[in-house]
Amino acid sequence: MTDSIIKPATHVDQDGISLQALLSAWVSFGLALFVRMTEIDSPACQRLLAEQEKLQESDKPEDATAGEQWPHFCNWVQDELRKDTGPVNRLCEHFELDLAEVFLLSLLGEIELNHLVSLAMNELQDPEANSRPSVNLAVAIFDNLFTEHKLSTVLLSDNILFESGMIKLQGDGPLVTQQLSLDQYFWKALFSGKLSWPGIGDLTTQEFSLLPDSSEGDFLLSPSDDLTHYLLKGDSDNNSIYAAKIASLWNKQAIRVELGSWQEQPTLRLACQLTHCVPVINLPETDQQLQLPATQFQGPVFLLGDSESHVIAKNLLEMQVPELQARQRETIWQQLLSPQNDLADCFRHVHINGPQIKRIIKQAEHLAGGKKEQNTLTVKHLRQAWGMISSESLVTLAQSVDRNIPKEALVLPDSIYHQLDDFMLRCKQRETLWEGLGVTASGSTNYGVRGLFVGDSGTGKTLAASYLATRLGMPLYRVDISAIMNKYVGESEKNLNRLFNYASRYDVMLLLDEADALFGRRGDQDDPGARFGNMLTNFLLTRIESYSGIVVLTSNSRARIDPAFIRRLEAIIEFPRPEFGERLGIWKSHLGERDPGDEICRRLASYCELPGGAIRNAVLFAAARHQKIRAIDLLDGLSAEYNKLGKPLPVELQQWRKTEGEVDVENIDSQMYVAQKRAVNDAG
Repeated sequence: MTDSIIKPATHVDQDGISLQALLSAWVSFGLALFVRMTEIDSPACQRLLAEQEKLQESDKPEDATAGEQWPHFCNWVQDELRKDTGPVNRLCEHFELDLAEVFLLSLLGEIELNHLVSLAMNELQDPEANSRPSVNLAVAIFDNLFTEHKLSTVLLSDNILFESGMIKLQGDGPLVTQQLSLDQYFWKALFSGKLSWPGIGDLTTQEFSLLPDSSEGDFLLSPSDDLTHYLLKGDSDNNSIYAAKIASLWNKQAIRVELGSWQEQPTLRLACQLTHCVPVINLPETDQQLQLPATQFQGPVFLLGDSESHVIAKNLLEMQVPELQARQRETIWQQLLSPQNDLADCFRHVHINGPQIKRIIKQAEHLAGGKKEQNTLTVKHLRQAWGMISSESLVTLAQSVDRNIPKEALVLPDSIYHQLDDFMLRCKQRETLWEGLGVTASGSTNYGVRGLFVGDSGTGKTLAASYLATRLGMPLYRVDISAIMNKYVGESEKNLNRLFNYASRYDVMLLLDEADALFGRRGDQDDPGARFGNMLTNFLLTRIESYSGIVVLTSNSRARIDPAFIRRLEAIIEFPRPEFGERLGIWKSHLGERDPGDEICRRLASYCELPGGAIRNAVLFAAARHQKIRAIDLLDGLSAEYNKLGKPLPVELQQWRKTEGEVDVENIDSQMYVAQKRAVNDAG
């Protein structure tokens, strides 16, 4: 059997008639001959015969009847089948089909595509209106057209055409009345060399330039009978291109197939085999083992799963797809952004694959309302596109924190700024940091960076995380703990897997608020509830340690975090309650142009020791009252904040508030007096 790949419109015989046209003519001629032999009245069959006689007019002897021409026609078909190098020839050789079986396939295929043949079938089964032949009619046709065949009614169910699933029986009646049918997509694939089933995607047009730089020696150079399933874990978009690249090196065509279609449609599997296609199947997200049943398919199959996929399949090999290195990613950014290559510098530290880079740039072009050739793209467009694309997968598990926080908005002691800068440097150099280090350090390479921000509520932990994301230009997602945790065993782990897989694919920064709820100290093993919690904590410790992205965790108390997790952190930053200088800066930073005066801000910073979160609430409280913010409004806002904590306003602020309140009443009385006097004058 030949290994050449059939291509569309190439299998044409020496007389210029394609094999598909020849088989179509053969079926039409055979049906018309059957009508003459049985003297059945079928106008459609007579029309078929007239058309085919024109086709053979030049080769037909003067006195030759249709019956005398039939053997010559069959020999012609048989000769062309032997010369064919495409899927039809492979089908005949693989199943050792005789001419009658080929005629049956051709007949059922023509019924799906040829209206006249379909009409003839209707007439031959009158009064039963059915375009597909019954078993009884099919056997009668073969008995009249072929002296020998393997399609008797008794042996029909054991015939290879039925056992393989190529031909199906339809109907609930007796066997002789059931109809025969052939998948039209299978019949088309035999001649076009392409699979057109719904849901099938052609992967031959993939951009291999988005893959890491590799020589052909880095790929599997030939499929092996000992390895039929190849499992690629990670980013499915990137891995599908990798699978298509391998298939191209095998001189085969890669196609994307849904798992359900692959398992349920034997004709799809057979068409893949005959057309030398390599199926690339996306596996469903599950934390359970997935067992793939054995099929009769003879060829390689690529399975695309996430990092936690567990598959049981015949002759399975798990393959690790190489990742883009920093230099290669930068090259892809520059190529796709050309002529605006300078924009690539802002995304040098972003750890994503080529297909994601391409998606981000395409989305950014849409946001910019033009093409990159027009120099309309900006860093803002690219970052916005990055956030939009990542949110498609993460929206159900985390909340996007879309805040642009400059350094001026973050009022902290200098020592905290220095720690944040060091943490940011570690994030920017998480790949290049390992270059030139010793074997002990480089032997444990991990691109992930994990930091814990500790401090009372309102001390700026979440704001600092937004500041980091702004400086790094990365989307920030606050993890919704309630969406992650689930009362059913195993569901929480499944949600966490999805979270980290999606976050890794798009290289976003994760913010886990109140981390002690997830990474708290482990409890007593004798308590069933504690055992479940401990299992979840252990799973989290392992999963977050293997995560290649940036994670910021916040907690009100360092003591609540499991010590085993503390050891896995690159940085722990303690956010103290603000002193006078920081509080003054926070007041001024929040009040902005509506600042009521330096003296008022200094008094507030001196007597109010609440953190930045409470100051923010007090400023918003005052701003809602008047456009021109007054001291009394700020003091009333602070009073509300102290009430939340169950504490009274400090004595100094209480006295100040009382004084401001009296002044405010005098101002109101004075305004009322002036208004009344004006009203009297107007009346006089």
